[in-house]
Amino acid sequence: MDHRNILAAAAAAVMIISFAGCSAKETEEESSAAESSANESVPEKAKEKLRTSTSSLQLPLGMNEWGSAAKYSVSENKYHDVPVKITGMVCGSEADKKIREILKKDPSGYKYTEPGKDSKWALIDYTLSLDGFPLDEGGEDASVTSFVTAEDGGYLKSGGKDTASVTMDLFEKKYYFEGTVSGQIAVMIPAECKKFILTLGEYDETQAFFALEP
Repeated sequence: MDHRNILAAAAAAVMIISFAGCSAKETEEESSAAESSANESVPEKAKEKLRTSTSSLQLPLGMNEWGSAAKYSVSENKYHDVPVKITGMVCGSEADKKIREILKKDPSGYKYTEPGKDSKWALIDYTLSLDGFPLDEGGEDASVTSFVTAEDGGYLKSGGKDTASVTMDLFEKKYYFEGTVSGQIAVMIPAECKKFILTLGEYDETQAFFALEP
């Protein structure tokens, strides 16, 4: 091989090595950029899906346990299930004072009733989740249908006689588009009542049952 051929071969080798190095660097940069892009597309903190439990009169839930209840969607004109739980309850004079204050501020069509010697007020706090609930442009409030019954699903009793216990949903008049929202339910129960079932959700739809002890 003459001198000119040796120089040409050496130059070609340098170019091949140089090209290979650039190609490897570009591939590495592209891979890094793709990985960065993928990381950016994942939310920093994905919303945790609430786990709800089925319940019934025979197997009711307790405080701070998530159940599933039907809530009416105005935007779709039908019911959709939402996670809901009971977070607290007060009874007697403490409940009476709070209910007076709430109804004085915003009666919402309800009228305060003085409890008799054989009855008392119970004020129950609840929370429900609107994540995934179908909404229109006006959002949704924290209302939920509720019923209070004895453990067998019948009337509560006062002095051995049946007594009807009508609930009042005292949610704030605010509208939301997602997240957990809260409200309160007021109900007059017999003074002798030691345990009752609060049912959330429309009749003949999905309901959550909670056993509460005043």
